[in-house]
Amino acid sequence: MKAPVIVFAYNRPDKLERCLNSLETNAEAGETDLFVFSDGVKNDADRSKVDQVRDLLEKYKGKTTFKDIKITSREKNCGLATSIITGVSDVISRYGKVIVVEDDLVVSRYFLKFMNESLDFYEGFDEIWAVGGYTPELKVLRKYPHDIYVNYRATSEGWAMWKNRWDTVIWDMDKINGIISDSVVLERFKRGGNDLPVMLRLQGEGKIDSWAIRWNFSQAYQDKLAIAPCRTLVHNIGFDGTGVHSKSNGRLVLDEEDIERVVNKKSDFRFEKLKPDRSIIHAFYYEYSDTIWKKIKRRLPW
Repeated sequence: MKAPVIVFAYNRPDKLERCLNSLETNAEAGETDLFVFSDGVKNDADRSKVDQVRDLLEKYKGKTTFKDIKITSREKNCGLATSIITGVSDVISRYGKVIVVEDDLVVSRYFLKFMNESLDFYEGFDEIWAVGGYTPELKVLRKYPHDIYVNYRATSEGWAMWKNRWDTVIWDMDKINGIISDSVVLERFKRGGNDLPVMLRLQGEGKIDSWAIRWNFSQAYQDKLAIAPCRTLVHNIGFDGTGVHSKSNGRLVLDEEDIERVVNKKSDFRFEKLKPDRSIIHAFYYEYSDTIWKKIKRRLPW
């Protein structure tokens, strides 16, 4: 059975359309159930865009190539964290596994193949926490002789997971705050990037509302690994300042032709039981950490 795909959307009809169109390029779409969660209006300024999202989804229902589609239109605004936690919990309880995409992702035509095959292969490996579709462009991966690698930080940009892992996520910040005081747990958490403890602190202070930082913490607390392809299978088109949680950050937003050039075109993947590679872990940590050199470069006049 193919894992169901969940798409979360709010007020970006143009990006949602590109996301859905890219998912439909996957041959597995015809065997896959699709769930779309459309969040409710947060303020009057967003009402028109939310209405456009829902109009788009109603039209899409009649022409989708997915096996089945169920659209949940929230009456009230849940916010991304609550929407994802409740939406994933509902679907994964029925299917035992899910593939999750947000509306600002464009995926490779082999994204669903990779995700489903990964879920099947790694389900029995208890040390694997989740499967990710996004991979940053790390030089060290260019000569890595495998199709996948393992790391200490699961990506929230196109991911898949099993129910027995999802059920162990700690969402309660009071409980997390009690655990993070353990220096061993804190050091384990930092392995995925020194930005993680900062985001967890902001979550605890109520300055951000993130499901992913609690998800990542739960991975580190249980000392689990994540699977990812050596070349990305997704591209985020939301870093243009339009997103609630994905503000412009200098990351390139590519057009269709460029996306086709950068995403993974492999149709067959070799799945293996691998141990963390020290050079990849170091490069991955640097990618997600604010180092002294990065701070210096931000101040250089170029």
